[in-house]
Amino acid sequence: MAKDVLEDMSFAELKAQADKLGIDTGALNKREFLIKAIRGKKFINSGPIHIKYNDVEVDVDPKVFDDFRLIEIMRQMQSNGTYVVDFLKFILGEQQYEDAMCALADEDGKLPMERIKDFMEAVVKQLNAPLKNS
Repeated sequence: MAKDVLEDMSFAELKAQADKLGIDTGALNKREFLIKAIRGKKFINSGPIHIKYNDVEVDVDPKVFDDFRLIEIMRQMQSNGTYVVDFLKFILGEQQYEDAMCALADEDGKLPMERIKDFMEAVVKQLNAPLKNS
C-alpha cells in the first residue's frame, strides 16, 4: 500500500493544504477532520471513475457526492431498501443505469437480485478505493 503523505503532515501543513483546496477550515480543529476533508475534496475533483463489474462498465462523476439530494436518497435507503434504484440512477445517470440493467439481465430478461446486490457492492467498493488511497 502506498504511503499516506497526509498522515505525515503537521496540523499547520494540513491546514495550508486544505486552504489551497478551498476548504473552509474554521470548524476543522483536529488533524483527522482535516485529512478527511482533504481526501473528500480531492475525490470530488478527481474526475470520472471508471467502474467495471463483469460485462458492465460505467463512469461515475464524483461530483454527484457533493449533492445534498444524494444524502436524502441514502437516508431513505436506510429505512426502505427499494431506494437502491434511486441511488443507482442518481450516481450512474439514467442512461448508464438502463445500460447496466440490460447487461445484468439473465437470458430470460430478468434481473436476479443477487446480481444487482453484487453489482451494487462492486460499485461502492470501487468508489471507496480512491478515498482510501488518496
